[in-house]
Amino acid sequence: MLAKFANQSNRQGQYTARGFSFWFKRGKNYSIVFVDPKGAQNIGGYAYKLDGYADLFKDESSVKTFTHNGFDVKVFVFLFNKNIPPDVISPGYWSDRMDDVIDKIL
Repeated sequence: MLAKFANQSNRQGQYTARGFSFWFKRGKNYSIVFVDPKGAQNIGGYAYKLDGYADLFKDESSVKTFTHNGFDVKVFVFLFNKNIPPDVISPGYWSDRMDDVIDKIL
């Protein structure tokens, strides 16, 4: 069993995978894409995930490129909801269409 950190209670909780991971390869370029679906009941609580992502995978305003075995690798994260709230805080991470996600990484 995997554990996750429950930000609200400041404790570890049971991990339940609810997201999707995609790997795209074009030539020597890899894109690793994490898509976290957000239903209306749990639309909140995403800011700490985006902060962690930005700390690891972004420089200023662009996605870092990592080189490994001759490949250039970028990591992306998106929050997915068909009804994006109008007052959403990090608009660049939200998408309501998978076509838009693919356009942003290619």
